[in-house]
Amino acid sequence: MIYCVKGDFEKALKLCKEAISIAEDTGDLRGKVNAYNVMGTVFKAQGNYEKAIDSFTVNLKITEELGDKRGIGVAYCNLGNVYQHIGDNSTALDLYQKFLEISQDLRDKSSIGMASNNMGIIYFNMGDYERALKFFENYLKISEELGDKRGIAIAYGNLGEVLMNKFEY
Repeated sequence: MIYCVKGDFEKALKLCKEAISIAEDTGDLRGKVNAYNVMGTVFKAQGNYEKAIDSFTVNLKITEELGDKRGIGVAYCNLGNVYQHIGDNSTALDLYQKFLEISQDLRDKSSIGMASNNMGIIYFNMGDYERALKFFENYLKISEELGDKRGIAIAYGNLGEVLMNKFEY
């Protein structure tokens, strides 16, 4: 991830491939999960969305095999982010809904908030301002409960965007 953040995508991908190879040799499924997750992130950062989807899909299959609900939720969120980025709102919304349901099952407030914000963005992009407001208000409520100042600021910004568009100021 450090190489990805620094923009050295070639080195990041090389290390991911090495990690996958080692994980396959040792039967380390969690190692494969982590490597495919990072690989998907690198491909997304590069703008190679097809390969990002492929990597996150492999990540999802392995987390399902492991029965790792939190990991499955993260995989849905990551896939949703890629589909949102390429403008496939319908697929992104479906993936975010799955992420939200898993987060609710796990009672993970932070992830519920993240899923709510992501779904709000999709509804905003689709012009469904009423639903967007609902999800952004939920994100604000959760951010306030968690004392997440960054989340509060993001929620207020998103709510402002919706209200400006809804009432066409």
